[in-house]
Amino acid sequence: MNKIAVIHGPNLNMLGIREPEVYGLKSLKKIKNIITKESY
Repeated sequence: MNKIAVIHGPNLNMLGIREPEVYGLKSLKKIKNIITKESY
């Protein structure tokens, strides 16, 4: 199985809040759950 590194950057706490039409509606917590769920 291949490993994937996920690098977090600044202002990710604003995901789902700031400019959702640009950045989407998913929060960082939801994205982390999706990545974790897909990796198993």
